[in-house]
Amino acid sequence: MSNMRDPKFHFEQACMDETLFVFNDSANVRSSLNNINSANGKGTVVVYRPLENDELDESGSTTLQNIIAAVKIDESALIRINSKKTDNIHVQHIINSIKPSFLICFGISPGDLGIHIETPRYTPFAIQGISMLFCDAVEKLDKPLKNRLWAGLQKMYVLK
Repeated sequence: MSNMRDPKFHFEQACMDETLFVFNDSANVRSSLNNINSANGKGTVVVYRPLENDELDESGSTTLQNIIAAVKIDESALIRINSKKTDNIHVQHIINSIKPSFLICFGISPGDLGIHIETPRYTPFAIQGISMLFCDAVEKLDKPLKNRLWAGLQKMYVLK
């Protein structure tokens, strides 16, 4: 390489895992997110990982529903992904397949989704035009953590 600088290099893309697979034309290639409907750039994706079971318990489900209601997220523009039931979930799949405006993650680190940056929990940031917020697991949200979550969501959704 004669020139080490690449004018097409984008920092945001460099932060994420990139894997290239070459398949025979007859291969049946399926993404783990193929069955999720697209939000067409207007919606919110909530990714959560239950601590104990494969699903959130009743209290966790209620907490998550209350968070969604408090932010006034339209259910038709909301996609919930249980990371225990979706193999190999990756932020690039979410960006390419769903194209959300917002991504909220509970009990998942940025590295779990292939994002290689250090960011404090409950502090929104944006990558490729998508506002992201990483939080503790839903079951761990006590009053002080809920207050931090609410502050982060207010910044993310520009709420008062």
